[in-house]
Amino acid sequence: MSKPPGARAEKQRHRYLKMMDFSTVETESPVGQEHVGFVEQASRALRRAVDLEAVLSGTLESIVPSLADLAVLVLDDTAGGSRVEASHARSSMTVRLRREVTRALEPLRHAACANSREGHHARWVPAVTSSSARFITSGNEQISDLLKSFDVRSLIVVGLRASGRTIGGLALGRSETLEPFRAADFAAVQVLGHRVAVAIESAILQENLRSEIDRRSSVGTAIHKWVQVFDLAWWGAAVVDGLDRRVDTVNPAFAQLHGYAEPAALSGRLFSELLPPDRVAELEEWPRAEGGRAYESVHVRLDGTKVPVLVSVTPLGDGQRPGSYVVTVQDLTELKRTEERLQRAQRMEAVGRLAGGVAHEVNNMMTIILGFSDLLSRELDLEGGRLREVEEIRKAAMRAAKITTQLLAFSRQQVLQPTDLHVNQVVEEMVPVLRLMLPANVKVQTSLAPTDVAVRLDRSQLEQVLINLAFNARDAMVSGGIIRVSVDSRQLDEAEGRRLIGIPIPPGHYALVSVRDTGHGMNEATLAQVFEPFFTTKAQGSGTGLGLSTVYGIVKQSGGYVWVESSLGKGTAFTICLPHLSCACAEQPEKPDRESARKGRGAMVMILEDEDGVRELAARVLGERGYRVAQARNGTEALAALDNGVATPDLLLTDVIVPDMGTEELEQQVHTLCPGLPILYMSGYPRDDILLRGLLREDQPFLQKPFTGEDLAGEVGRMIIRS
Repeated sequence: MSKPPGARAEKQRHRYLKMMDFSTVETESPVGQEHVGFVEQASRALRRAVDLEAVLSGTLESIVPSLADLAVLVLDDTAGGSRVEASHARSSMTVRLRREVTRALEPLRHAACANSREGHHARWVPAVTSSSARFITSGNEQISDLLKSFDVRSLIVVGLRASGRTIGGLALGRSETLEPFRAADFAAVQVLGHRVAVAIESAILQENLRSEIDRRSSVGTAIHKWVQVFDLAWWGAAVVDGLDRRVDTVNPAFAQLHGYAEPAALSGRLFSELLPPDRVAELEEWPRAEGGRAYESVHVRLDGTKVPVLVSVTPLGDGQRPGSYVVTVQDLTELKRTEERLQRAQRMEAVGRLAGGVAHEVNNMMTIILGFSDLLSRELDLEGGRLREVEEIRKAAMRAAKITTQLLAFSRQQVLQPTDLHVNQVVEEMVPVLRLMLPANVKVQTSLAPTDVAVRLDRSQLEQVLINLAFNARDAMVSGGIIRVSVDSRQLDEAEGRRLIGIPIPPGHYALVSVRDTGHGMNEATLAQVFEPFFTTKAQGSGTGLGLSTVYGIVKQSGGYVWVESSLGKGTAFTICLPHLSCACAEQPEKPDRESARKGRGAMVMILEDEDGVRELAARVLGERGYRVAQARNGTEALAALDNGVATPDLLLTDVIVPDMGTEELEQQVHTLCPGLPILYMSGYPRDDILLRGLLREDQPFLQKPFTGEDLAGEVGRMIIRS
């Protein structure tokens, strides 16, 4: 290059990523619109930033408190050393947060390096527990203490990567003031992290250029520095001359982006040769790019493949080379993938909310079906055939309730409630559910352990793992096949763990659950990415890529390990490995306390339920067992009956969601009229969801719909006796 470009340093800002056009993003759910708005607002702040300080402050101001209670941004090797910036929702805590992170910088860098070596540049921990904290901190107590000190209960960490290297990291935390981070939050932060990295890289470059120009007035020195930047830059840059837009020179990054080994191979070629035919007209807009112009495009590599890019065009404007332009090009492949993941996550959030509402309605209906089928079987003197028909109705209702529970497991982060489980028993009870959910051409076989295998785990989480693995196996067997679920226990040592999983594991006795299919198998490239969030081999729109990453997260959160064995044409086997309990003391489901129900007879129960069928069923079940019953369809009716003395109940049985008032308001007004009156809540929504939404406290009694008459009478009797 014979002469230096004369563009001012600030014009380099046009190499920022062009803002995503969010008009095409699905925003049917409020959650989706919220995250799109967040990304837009943060990106506008980055656009306005004129230097590194503005980039850092704008990033933190966009995040806290709109998305997180606290945020930490760490840059490596900035101005000769690492740099830490922090923000806390309580401004008085910001200085302390920055100081504590700075003290723990080396352990944090060590943990980040460990994750990076494993290929994880982003971490999402919906619920920070003791086990998950050990995992994400690589067991470092100083980092664990830091999380505890600031009451971090949910965490997202993303690496700030630009041009293939990590330049820092961004961490977001939530405490009691916000709900746990969800998939849409994680995807939005990944998009933001990419843009922040590009903005930081550009700001640093601009500051370096300005400082060099200030320090050295010599034009020759400035030219030399620009040539270095041009040659060493991680983004593609080219000088294009003439009305025919012919390439004068390019830097190595530009050549590599387009598939050429040497920059000289592009010199003298028409720029239009790098574009598909339908994009050539873009070149006609270049003369209108006064002051610079950026736009998204598609370029063609030497091998014919297409790559999405961000193109920035800046006229040289030195008066000596009219029609000459500096063109910079950024590869947008990763950004496009991340944006697709954000849209998928938004759809998942919408499905999750829909699933919750559907489950609530279905559970109400199943309560009515179960209850009245029980009454029918007890009231009528049915012959064997008729009795079996009623029992089949009851079994179908129970299966429907079970499927509803599994539907919810796909769409939400559950609060872990670990218990001691018999693995053989859980697998046996799940097989009928799997057969219902799988197509007829997929057979399910089991091989149970000869001796009892017990683990400590949240049962619903283990069931979700089995369903996810079964669905993954189903997708690998388009024409049908066999899924074999095996349970075993083995003594494993560090060497065996390294062979199976790739890392040493604590020696001990482990329970193993394997799901093997007879499908098409996977190659080595797919195996290397199989547990990555949003990775899928299905066609676009056919899968979310969250199934196996969810399995991995559940198993790791529960203190276990998971590995996969597969080869093309020979099927795939996923194995989860969980610490075996020394004694099989698994808890059995609590049976209805018939004695408690009998002793409570004669007491009055007020039933507050807006669903007529459920209310009438509960009244009939309790009435037949000797209880006196008062009914109310909403909170106003119930409070009026209590105030007028029409009803003096010993217990209030109420749905969690009352049509005309909130749970807390109802409780306060009931206890104002009847101090100490016990309240039993019921709902078709899962208890975990209700707790997360703040509708109930942990200590408040709860009855899950659907329930049988025995369940209802037993719980009512126990509460009346205890009161």
